[in-house]
Amino acid sequence: MKYIITEEDLKKRSHGISFDFVNADFLHFIQKEKELNNPFLSDHNIKKLENDTLKDIKSNIYTFGTLGIVSFSYGLYVFFTFAPRVAINLYTQFPFIENGSIPIVIGLSLIVGCAYSYVKRRDILVTKVKSKVIEHLKKIQREKSSLTDNKKRNTNLQPKRKRKKKR
Repeated sequence: MKYIITEEDLKKRSHGISFDFVNADFLHFIQKEKELNNPFLSDHNIKKLENDTLKDIKSNIYTFGTLGIVSFSYGLYVFFTFAPRVAINLYTQFPFIENGSIPIVIGLSLIVGCAYSYVKRRDILVTKVKSKVIEHLKKIQREKSSLTDNKKRNTNLQPKRKRKKKR
């Protein structure tokens, strides 16, 4: 498997509450699933999951980059074309000056954020794929444990007696 899940990965995704025996049990479950050749852990499925996740990441980067360019362009257009507009918020009595600076700052921050995300896209990809694999395997583990719990509970059941109807 290309993405090896470690105890550190489980601790990162535990939201601050982590038990070593639970993590060890889950890692043991992952090893069992690898030995049983779970189709979800196959290289083909992991590659498909990786491609889908990378496509989503790139799509988000391009979308927010385009929004940043449009916002920056609009801010420059307002800044160079119109005179500054002054207004006062009637509730707070705080002055508001619109000269295109807010769209310029929003556009620049979106563009810088997209550039940073583009540089870090491989790290984001590893994190997201591991998260999806862990989430799916935890779901499988819950399903298997609930099935075994039901089998254990039902072993001591007595056969139901037929009640006679009262007339």
